[in-house]
Amino acid sequence: MKIKNLKLVESKDNGDRTWNFRKGSELMGSNGKLIQGTTGEVNGLVIDATTGKFDSTRSDWAQFNTGAVVKIPVKGSCEITIGSYKEKQATIEGTEVGTTEFKYQYSGAEDM
Repeated sequence: MKIKNLKLVESKDNGDRTWNFRKGSELMGSNGKLIQGTTGEVNGLVIDATTGKFDSTRSDWAQFNTGAVVKIPVKGSCEITIGSYKEKQATIEGTEVGTTEFKYQYSGAEDM
């Protein structure tokens, strides 16, 4: 995963959400999507890959290339956990993801 931008966008509903882009996930392989040179949606995530690439058609893990922007829907205060195989592969709202399981505290719409 090499995402330079994770952006938070206001969600219309509450509740925990999980997106798993690892082997065995229902979002991978034949259910996956290839988004490149355009913007698309994956199970509620908006992926802007106009200058990057997102590919979850693979069988092992999703590929996020530099330039892809992932918009994560959130509502109100929450904690966002980002897991990756390697640290420093992304930023969320300008904060570098410094660990393989990074927790980001979001305090509500005033942050957007």
